[in-house]
Amino acid sequence: RERKHLLGRLYAGSRSGIDASRYRVTLDSPKILAAQNMRSADAIIAQVSSQPVLDDDRLLADLDIASVLLVPITAGAGAIGQLCLGRRADQPPFTSDDRLWMTAIAGHLGMSFEQIDT
Repeated sequence: RERKHLLGRLYAGSRSGIDASRYRVTLDSPKILAAQNMRSADAIIAQVSSQPVLDDDRLLADLDIASVLLVPITAGAGAIGQLCLGRRADQPPFTSDDRLWMTAIAGHLGMSFEQIDT
């Protein structure tokens, strides 16, 4: 069965009252950055103002997120999930080192899921 949406499962942050289920991505959307990331194997660093990140970017606005680092979690032949990290405008921008570090973490998560399936 092919999934049509990616839904948030965990929010780790200091802002109370945020529901992770507001993180929703229609996977076949050609214009949504998080959907593009799920179809690729590469981490993406982007400014939120440059293009839509989620189906509804009000979640990012409510969190004052100015930039994101999106990393697909892959297992087997494709992406099974996604890590999304955000930074406010008053925080330093994400770097290529951040991208490498989070890609490594996502790789370990993917391997863990592969081991569960065996």
